[in-house]
Amino acid sequence: MKNKIVMITALLAVMMAMVGIAIADIGSGILMDKYPNATIPDGGSIPITITWIGGGSQTLHWYLENIDGTAASEITGSDDEANSGADGIVSVDDEDNNFVLTVSDVSASVGDEFDLTVCGNYRSIENCKKVSMTTGLIIGIPEFPTVALPVAAVLGLVFFFQQRKNKNE
Repeated sequence: MKNKIVMITALLAVMMAMVGIAIADIGSGILMDKYPNATIPDGGSIPITITWIGGGSQTLHWYLENIDGTAASEITGSDDEANSGADGIVSVDDEDNNFVLTVSDVSASVGDEFDLTVCGNYRSIENCKKVSMTTGLIIGIPEFPTVALPVAAVLGLVFFFQQRKNKNE
């Protein structure tokens, strides 16, 4: 019985750790659904939902840059308030706290890298979030805990049930 309680507690701890990884970045004021990386299809576009979680009315500034910090001209963005180009300003409030920025490949080569930065004021401090973007088709490799924790949990359960089966025989 004691082993069963220890095993269940360990399994719950692993599950809580996995959930903690997913929400670890929540207190910063700006959330992006493609954070920290996004791939723009070659010649296509990608929508990025940007959410302000600071509360109240806010003006957010977004801009697209090349890796060297210069304004991007090979890609362009357009948002809900009809801003388009390499930058724009969007107002958000408690009722409508997010907007969609569509980033399009205009003349970039496959593999070109860009940064999308969104800034807002959070608790009287300017807060910025950056998303690295690449053009073309790139297959991402999952992070180690994303793969290892579920595999470890399943192997632990198999071991537990095998031990239990051996005791009953």
